[in-house]
Amino acid sequence: MKFWLLVAMSIASALCTWLSAAPVGSAIASILAPAFLIYIALHAISMRRTLLLVFVSQIPVWLVLHSWVIDVAFLGWFGLGLYMSIWAPIFVWLLRKTRTIPQLSVIITAPILWVSLECLRGIVIFDGYPWYLAGTGAVDSPLAKIAMYGSVWSVSYVVVTIAAVLACIKTIRWYTTTIVCVSCFFVITIGMVIFIVTLIGQQQMFLLSRRTYHRATKLDGLGNGNLKIFRLQSN
Repeated sequence: MKFWLLVAMSIASALCTWLSAAPVGSAIASILAPAFLIYIALHAISMRRTLLLVFVSQIPVWLVLHSWVIDVAFLGWFGLGLYMSIWAPIFVWLLRKTRTIPQLSVIITAPILWVSLECLRGIVIFDGYPWYLAGTGAVDSPLAKIAMYGSVWSVSYVVVTIAAVLACIKTIRWYTTTIVCVSCFFVITIGMVIFIVTLIGQQQMFLLSRRTYHRATKLDGLGNGNLKIFRLQSN
């Protein structure tokens, strides 16, 4: 990859990250942001230079997105911007490392690595910072409906899978596409089964609560058909 192309894609990925966040919230940008990073990981020559460029290009975006922190803590704003900027080069580095295993396809490893890093950032480190995820950028798109089967993490997985397909569309093989399609089919099928079972369970609980209510109003012992309820609110 030529140096100017590396710089352009690094900046483009950072800009797409910004466009995927509020107030724009572009689902296309949320897909292109990881797609550029995946392409960089696959075609970059010097990893040290690549990681440095990706890191530097991410800093202005995260500082802008967290500009509201300036009034609270200036040093915290700058530190948070640097902290959020390290995740993109970490993803590029890890994805490049997995390329040494020929049996693993980028279409499979990229979304797994991305969602794993998002869970690490959003749940584990510093009690989690679950903001600006790949899935949140698709909140106004049809992809948001996938969240009912696995929260925002499932949306992030699908978003990065699409990004990986776009990044390596020329080298994709038919059996990789088959594996991805079959995997998505099983995931969606299992999600649908869980959703239907949950819906049936909620309906049964609703019917049971109605029966309990009618039975309680008839057997309240007062003869007036009223049910007395004690409510306690704690702060």
